Amino acid sequence: MKFSFIFFKAEIEECSSLKELFVQYEKASGQMINYDKSCVSFSKNVKRAKQDELATSLGVLLVDKHDKYLGLPTELSYSKAEAFKFLSEKVRKRTRGSREKTLRAAGKEIMIKAVAQSIPTYVMSCFELPKHLCAEKHSLMAG
Repeated sequence: MKFSFIFFKAEIEECSSLKELFVQYEKASGQMINYDKSCVSFSKNVKRAKQDELATSLGVLLVDKHDKYLGLPTELSYSKAEAFKFLSEKVRKRTRGSREKTLRAAGKEIMIKAVAQSIPTYVMSCFELPKHLCAEKHSLMAG
């Protein structure tokens, strides 16, 4: 699965050029673009009627915003706790199964620590996590 963000002016001519570029790409690569899995979003400055027109001309779904890109939130203007909630859920889900397995206490501890430390590593390379989230990770590792 590949993701791409393409930025352009919100004009019908730009959409036509983009569609032509997609056609050339498909011919050159032999790969087809799946328009059913593609979507477009616009800045707040573009009127809704114009957004609808441009999305229709591109043949893609119009969305208000993209929630994630490469597994990371694309926008942090809302609550950081909400934006990074997926990390806690992911760690909890992965460590819950390890507690039920028939591992000795030391094995469980190593597994929990490895999971709890590895899952947020990529996110932490891009964003500074809120302190409360780090504290939650520490409490998960403590058992």
